[in-house]
Amino acid sequence: MKQDYVICDSCKSLISYKAQTGTGGMQKHIECCRKISNVLDEHNESKITKYFHSTKNKLNYVPLKLKNKITNSLVEFIILDGRPFEIVNGPGFINLIECVLGVGRTLLESSTVSASDLIADPTTLSRHIDRIYDERKCQLISLFQTIKSFVITVDFWKEYFTGVHYAGISFHHVNTQFKLNTFILCCRAYELENQTSPNIRRFVNSILDEFGLSFDTSSSYVVSDNENKMRCAFADLKRVGCSDHYLNKILEKTFTDEKQLELKETQKLFNLIKEIIEYVRRAHRQNKLSKKLQIFSKTRFNGAFIMFYVFNEIFEEIPQSLNANHLLSYSLINKQLLHQLCDFLIHFDIVIEKLSDEQRPTIHLVVPLRQYLINCCVVHNDDEGGLISIKKFIGNYPH
Repeated sequence: MKQDYVICDSCKSLISYKAQTGTGGMQKHIECCRKISNVLDEHNESKITKYFHSTKNKLNYVPLKLKNKITNSLVEFIILDGRPFEIVNGPGFINLIECVLGVGRTLLESSTVSASDLIADPTTLSRHIDRIYDERKCQLISLFQTIKSFVITVDFWKEYFTGVHYAGISFHHVNTQFKLNTFILCCRAYELENQTSPNIRRFVNSILDEFGLSFDTSSSYVVSDNENKMRCAFADLKRVGCSDHYLNKILEKTFTDEKQLELKETQKLFNLIKEIIEYVRRAHRQNKLSKKLQIFSKTRFNGAFIMFYVFNEIFEEIPQSLNANHLLSYSLINKQLLHQLCDFLIHFDIVIEKLSDEQRPTIHLVVPLRQYLINCCVVHNDDEGGLISIKKFIGNYPH
């Protein structure tokens, strides 16, 4: 019976052999067979490769082209997901790559490459950031030259602890397939002396100029919040007020504006819960709770709902994390009002999520969703007094 293999006399390994392919397989085996190499070394003089590290003879050798491809992918992973460079040194990440390679070896058993052979050092990855940024920026500039109509979104905010002001500008365009494309042009510290409308316009114009863009009163639009400085900065352009920002300002005023005396009951509830959460977080007692309490933040849309919702979910667990003073505050909370507020505010959360869709335009949803929220402000017979006050305040708010 004809055999399609030969056997190595030294190590007794089976080697595939076919007349069509010749002796290439046997030659490769001779080069890596340890027993043959030992015999050759005893009879021949030392080779120059003995004195330096040769990667081309290693079983786990990875071609430079492939390793660079992996390095670029890792850099983009770090950028897109906002991860630290050191993540590639973490045991969990290494285990993930080893698992993927293990699956690959199952499909191709000849591979002996490990994760450490593929992953570049964190310092190496950090050196690629500027290069990839410049490459992607050039691609964006080329793309922008083909776009005739666009929308930019402008926002400014202040970091609470450092006091540093930041600016963010995003670019939006609907392509020929009616798909919304969004690109972040800028997210950096605002370094001009103040945020007057002329300075804001000058800052935005400078960012657009970096990407070869400029405003055209007939084909470019601006989305911003409804503050007076933003209105003045883009008075000569087609500016659209941000509906999410408008809703958030109404909700923020509902729970924090002490001038609204009719909302005193719900503001008291808001302050009691906020005070308790601040204590639990400050005293490091979150580990006793099944969920992490969320503190109210002005920069987070519908922040009051998020704070109320988690607090209501673990309401019965919270006393174990409180001292005597805060237990008294806890006893003053109207649980029925809290529950009704969560059921009411979730409608605003749904609307904010729908208007924040990053895959398609949402301006056509503003009017029907506005009417939806107005309908949610209808008073019912079993509503708590505090909820009735909020529904009347929001329902009658200037739209």
